[in-house]
Amino acid sequence: MDAGPAGAARVWVSDHGFVGCLCSRRCGSRTRGNQGVVPIDREGVNSRRLRHLLAPIALAVLAVGAVGCGDDDDAGSGSDFDAGVTVTEVWAREPAAGADRTAAYGEVTNGSDDDVTLIDVRSPVGSSVELHETLVDDAGTMSMQEREDGFLLEPGDTLVLEPGGAHIMIFEVTAEDLADPFDLTFVFDGANEVTASVEVVALGTDEMEMDDAADE
Repeated sequence: MDAGPAGAARVWVSDHGFVGCLCSRRCGSRTRGNQGVVPIDREGVNSRRLRHLLAPIALAVLAVGAVGCGDDDDAGSGSDFDAGVTVTEVWAREPAAGADRTAAYGEVTNGSDDDVTLIDVRSPVGSSVELHETLVDDAGTMSMQEREDGFLLEPGDTLVLEPGGAHIMIFEVTAEDLADPFDLTFVFDGANEVTASVEVVALGTDEMEMDDAADE
């Protein structure tokens, strides 16, 4: 029996000349009885010649087994989701002098027929990124906290990331890091990842100017 490398399909040859796959995972080539095996007539064939005959058959079984026994990490990679989620009008403010963090904003629209959850955002700048929500208590005091469960979007919903509301925090970043536009990658549960270019806005630019720039 050829065990092969870890995670690979395994092949056996019985005393009666059958070749089959002994994959211990999810391979469809696992054999029971005579199903999925290849009979070899041993009559008049010496052992050396038998090995030559079995070699191409064993390789074929290994190839089929490898397809059926793919890593579990390949499942749920997101490549099978419909492209129904869009991210638009993404921008971030320049950090204030002496500050080491900034916020990014934009709009996330679920155009699919299924619920989608924004669970993470990745950035090439800064040390870490968090999804934040803004809370207001009974006294009118605003505070921010991380939204650890992400933001759920039902079909047709648009999540508006804006100052004073839900937003993306980027930590340990400087104005020099944001000298040029950069990309943010939005990660979803229920949809493919979406990468969007981020426009960096200078301090002092108000929201009306931002709306005008977006319309141009």
